[in-house]
Amino acid sequence: MKTEKLLKEDSKEIINLWNNNISESFIYKKLDEQSYLKNFFREDENFKIVSFKAVINSKIVGFSSGVLYPSRNTFYITMILVEKNYRYQGVGEKLYAELEKEWLKDESILKVDLIFSNPVNLIWTVPRTNNHEHPNAPGVDFKSDAYLFFKNLGFRDLVYQNSYYRKISDYEYSENILNKIAKAKEENLTTDFYKYGEHIGLEELMTNLNSESWEKEILSHVREKKEKNTLLVALDGNKVIGFTGPIHRQDNGRGYFAGIGIHSDYRGRGVGTLLFSKLCMEFKNIGVEYMTLFTGKSNPARNIYERENFKIVRSWANMRKEVRR
Repeated sequence: MKTEKLLKEDSKEIINLWNNNISESFIYKKLDEQSYLKNFFREDENFKIVSFKAVINSKIVGFSSGVLYPSRNTFYITMILVEKNYRYQGVGEKLYAELEKEWLKDESILKVDLIFSNPVNLIWTVPRTNNHEHPNAPGVDFKSDAYLFFKNLGFRDLVYQNSYYRKISDYEYSENILNKIAKAKEENLTTDFYKYGEHIGLEELMTNLNSESWEKEILSHVREKKEKNTLLVALDGNKVIGFTGPIHRQDNGRGYFAGIGIHSDYRGRGVGTLLFSKLCMEFKNIGVEYMTLFTGKSNPARNIYERENFKIVRSWANMRKEVRR
């Protein structure tokens, strides 16, 4: 067996390898030429993708791919996949070793992660649905062979993530939600679409939430769309105290979910529940078929999702290995 750099012209073999391995323990969306090039050869000024193949008798029997991200001091492992008939023969370990050589060359790399912040997002299919998809695998699938593979290579678990799913086409407000809406109004707490130039406090909310990605996405959306924005907000009078959205139906029927954030002064008062139920209803109103999302196993936000009948469909481990030189 030999290992070599993966080439763009290897696409047909890798696509066949990938698609032939799809199963209950490998639930990723089928690969095609476009996603092959995007996931394993994309060029970006901030990071570098490196990919390798394992070859036996001129046949590709496995491949590995990862991302060097110097400004984050991180190497992300995207995928190590070996054909079923060649597993447990050291092929995966040799493909891993090729990735290891790459991160050891770069003195800035201090850790190796298998985590949702990898800039390469692998789409996966929710089991036992009509090809309903989630746009990013938030770690290592517990049901895959990969979990024990990486444990045995010295990776440790950081946190556990649960992926949730719900059909939205049949969503209705529960009696509990209707009671919460009525009670909140008595306290001058409401939910509405963000009124550009009228509602106040959105920038202050973003500062309070201290999330660079949320701040960039949400503020960019409202500044670009202005009065036509689709951001949902929770309000204390006219002051923004929470957000979710923007409301958007993706081409695959999924309701896009950027997240939900509540100002620290208003947490524990049911504001998150009100916002999330409003989100589900607005999604239904624009023809969304389903929602998927993920959150940490110990994140209190899971209670909001579970009360709205979202079900856990997959669990994942975020894993890390410190780089020792």
